[in-house]
Amino acid sequence: MGRKYIDLTNTYTSEGIYIKKLVTSSGGAGKHKKWICVCPICNEEFVVQSNHLLQDKITSCNNCAKKKFNDLTG
Repeated sequence: MGRKYIDLTNTYTSEGIYIKKLVTSSGGAGKHKKWICVCPICNEEFVVQSNHLLQDKITSCNNCAKKKFNDLTG
């Protein structure tokens, strides 16, 4: 018997990332499911493994993580 996965569909992470839907349902020992997520900064979709979402390792998509935003708050 395999492990049951946690359904993350239509939920948010603590960083505000919206988890839209499951991409791959196959998985087994050592395999992680992948999810389509929406970046809270640029609203672009990107794919993330479930273990990264559950451990709060992701704060934004790769494009936003590479860019350096200027602080315009003063």
